[in-house]
Amino acid sequence: MSSCDFSPDGEIHRRSVNHLSVDCTKAHKGLFSGILILVLTIIALILFFVLNDAEGYQPTSLLVVNVCELTLYLLTTLAVLIASCQMRVLPYKDDSSGKFHKVPKTHVRIPNTG
Repeated sequence: MSSCDFSPDGEIHRRSVNHLSVDCTKAHKGLFSGILILVLTIIALILFFVLNDAEGYQPTSLLVVNVCELTLYLLTTLAVLIASCQMRVLPYKDDSSGKFHKVPKTHVRIPNTG
């Protein structure tokens, strides 16, 4: 559905009646932390290939890759746990009654099993 607006120059502009508003005030934190993790991962890969080709630095190159991989796994696990805790208190509105409800625990736990 859409409604019509008339501009001063006489043109008709359509706008959607189903207008959703999203609060993205803290989105830059996630964006920049993701870019930082990507850059650090690329640096670790470059270090691996450079050190792996150098004579006598193969154990160091494996250590760099293993530390980077372990750090990524820990950060990912921490992010999933934080997101699960934040989803517990996320309310949703029931269309039939118009009341707000909490997300059921099964809806939070089932996606995290994969």
